[in-house]
Order: sequence, then structure tokens, then C-alpha cells
Amino acid sequence: HLYVPYADGTIQIAGIRRRTLRFSFPASVELEGLMMRGEFAYPKSSSLATRVRHALWLAATDWAPFRTIHHMDPIIAEALARRRPGLAGRVRLIADPVEAFTPTTREAARATLGIPVTGRYIGCVGFQDTRKGIDYLINAFLAAKRLPGDRLLLAGGQERPIKALLASGAAAQAVAEGAIIQLARYISDQELMLGIAAMDVVATPYPPDRAHVGSSSIVIHAANQARPVIGSNSGWVGTTINRFGLGRTCDVLDQATFSRAIEQALDEAPAYTPPEAASRFVQFHRPENFTAGFCRRLRERLNLTQPQGLREWSWVMQAALPVPAQT
Repeated sequence: HLYVPYADGTIQIAGIRRRTLRFSFPASVELEGLMMRGEFAYPKSSSLATRVRHALWLAATDWAPFRTIHHMDPIIAEALARRRPGLAGRVRLIADPVEAFTPTTREAARATLGIPVTGRYIGCVGFQDTRKGIDYLINAFLAAKRLPGDRLLLAGGQERPIKALLASGAAAQAVAEGAIIQLARYISDQELMLGIAAMDVVATPYPPDRAHVGSSSIVIHAANQARPVIGSNSGWVGTTINRFGLGRTCDVLDQATFSRAIEQALDEAPAYTPPEAASRFVQFHRPENFTAGFCRRLRERLNLTQPQGLREWSWVMQAALPVPAQT
């Protein structure tokens, strides 16, 4: 039983080689892999070249001699099964594992990080880059109507354009005044979770005009700590936030709309209570559920019982909320 933990490209190459009779592997060995990509489910172009490229990628995936193909993004997993019926019984949605975090107060988390303990915080943790839309977040925060003590926390290393933005104009002034707090360095897993605990609202813009495809562990971390999220109304982020009641979404490309959404999110944060859908979403993404899902087929082959408490995605979706049409 052979696992390929990051199988993007490998699956498609194996599929093409198998189709052209250039793939050789012992029949007794079963292949299983985890894919992370799926650009075809988030098309940014309808050109003939793009459609042909996506069709070939899908066909190669279908031809591949992998009995089980895992994916962490339900949008891509559903699209794979819909576009290539031969994949319907082979594609399995699997957790994006996020460790549990011992609950702590916002004030305690802020004190541990060495940042001001008072005021309202919105922010993002992890590498701060334009792909995540951190430039949109900074500009929308600066344009929002803010109360004294409202702060933007940016915790993590910074891409050069973000550094430049924060070093000039209104952003530089906000940094000097303490309205924008930077932890502009590599942050540990513990600091990442403390950063989320320190916030009233977690921001995950992930604009649709950038290259992000698939899930975002920051959204899962925020749900894990019952912190409301504000994010793009498109893609995995928009669908997930709306489907499981994790916060609010907006058109992050429209600065005025994004700024108003930030104001509303900060005002509403004290009353945020995660619904049942959010609780199930968090339970699905526990590391032990990832392990159970990844080892499921192997346990079947070894005639071992499945671990108790295995959470299926269908169980999560039973509590899902209606999702508004994306724009």
C-alpha cells in the first residue's frame, strides 16, 4: 500500500503514462494520494487554451492508477466527481488538520505576545503577502471608521510590497500611532494560535483576482478558537465562512464595502456565538480525524475496525447553512 502525501503532478503523470501503456506497477500494490490543487474548479479564464489544459488535467487524473485520491477542498472534490464520473467513487474529502488550542482570553494572549492589551483587534497571522490580500486589508482598515484603540494586527513575515506599503503614507502613520501592530518575523505555531486568540476578528481576504486556490488553515484556526472571520465572498473562503456561520463575507475588491464590513465585524464580534455547523466543521478538522481518514482504506485492507468517532463530511454538511450565490 503506497501513500503519496503530496500527489499533485504525480497523479497526472502516472495517469498519462498508464494511458500510453508506459506505467508498470505490481498489481498487488494499491496507490493512494493526497492532492492539494484544482485550478479547474476556480477558473479565472474561459479561453480555449485554459479549457483544453483543464480537460487534459482532469482526464489524466481520471486515468491515474490511484484507487483513492484525497482532497481537502470540497469545491474541488465535488467538481472532480462531477466533471469525471469515474472519479466519484475514488475521491474522498479529508480534513485539513488543525491542533486544538487551550482557550485563553484576548488580554492574556496579547500580554504574552507583548502587544497592547486594550482595544479591539482585527488582523491576520502567517506570512503577510498580496496573494492573501493583505494590501487590501491594510487599505480597508485605514479607510474604515475606527474607534480609539481599534488596531490591525499583522503577525508574520512580510512580502516586499507589504513592507513598502506599511513604510509609507497613511499606513506608516498608523504604525507610528500604534493603530497597526506588526510582528514582522517568522512566528511559531504557538504564536500563530496566540495571535488568533488576541483578535476580536480574524481577516482572511484572499481576493478572487489573486492566485489562491483551496482551503485556508487560518479560517479553521479561527473557528477552532470561536473567533469570527471576515473574508472574501468568493472561493473556498467565502463558501466556508457562509456555509458554517464562521463570520461574514464581502467584496474585498471594493474598498468602501470592505471598510464597512470591518466596522460591522468589530461591532458584532462581542455577540458572536458559533452555530452547530461551526462546531462540526472544527471537529472534522481535528488531526485525529485526518489520520483516521487517511488510514481508512489501509485499515479496510488489513480487516481492522475503523476508529470510533470518525467524522464524515456528510455529517458536517447536515448542519450547514444555506450559502448565498457568490459574485
